Amino acid sequence: MTPLSYPAVGGNRHSSASAELKIFNGSTQIPASGPYAGWSKMSYTWTLTPELVKGHHPDPIGQTLGEAKYELEITVFLAEYNLLLAGIGPGFATIPLTFVVSYSENGFDTLVDTINGVRLTSGGAEMDNTGKPIERTIKCSPLKILPNGVDLLAIPLTALTA
Repeated sequence: MTPLSYPAVGGNRHSSASAELKIFNGSTQIPASGPYAGWSKMSYTWTLTPELVKGHHPDPIGQTLGEAKYELEITVFLAEYNLLLAGIGPGFATIPLTFVVSYSENGFDTLVDTINGVRLTSGGAEMDNTGKPIERTIKCSPLKILPNGVDLLAIPLTALTA
């Protein structure tokens, strides 16, 4: 990893323009022509919530590893919304996708977040008469978020072998 140097007065820093989104249905990219450009907002979070283990004392004696939870929400323009649904096809809310978000800026290493097992779980439409572009917000349920390829768990879930 490239070390950060200070002060970086007048230097570039990451912004939303530094982010590139690629969406995959299996090994097929949506759209096939390149990155998915028609989004205006995206947020994704990971949470690990441990539980305290209490004995017969006011202080806890430890804590569990916890429960991992992942969330994703994306707002896309109407044409790109239709492109996404067409790229997934029938049953679009039941098919797991992979989102790959790359952050690139001059003078910095490229960071890549991978979001696996993404299912679209809710959506809708909202518009007003202000002349703004029509957008659709989609809530998603991912199975895993790997910030810059790193798992938040030291021992991740792996496939069973026979």
